[in-house]
Amino acid sequence: MPKKTKKSEPFPPVIFSDCPVEEREELLSANAYAVEVETYSKPLTEEQVEQANAEYAKLSIEITAKEEELAALKLQYSTQLKPARARQKMMLVTIRTGQFSMTDKVYRMADHANNNMHLYDKEGNKLSTRRLMPNEMQTTLQSHE
Repeated sequence: MPKKTKKSEPFPPVIFSDCPVEEREELLSANAYAVEVETYSKPLTEEQVEQANAEYAKLSIEITAKEEELAALKLQYSTQLKPARARQKMMLVTIRTGQFSMTDKVYRMADHANNNMHLYDKEGNKLSTRRLMPNEMQTTLQSHE
């Protein structure tokens, strides 16, 4: 029959608790199998919980203020961008069609011989031609006797 070994005491929750806190790291280092850097979780004290809650509330207020500021800036820049975007859209149409729109005086010239109405700009360039409308057609003069 195998020999039963004496079971050792489990490791306590706080090791080297009989030594001052300042000396524990040295004792731990001297007695450890290995020393490594690792991320771990440590429970908070009541004071640390209160500090965390206070910092969270402070950060929430700060973030809300910054988000409101961001929304105001977005609105301001959006308003500033509107004219540029409208002009950009107009330029795209200009590029696509090879023409641009403008508002200026135009001159309608009736061609009664061919029943056409010609549209000219102020520089004398023909813009378009269309058929005369009934109200634009020349009426005949009748003599009254």
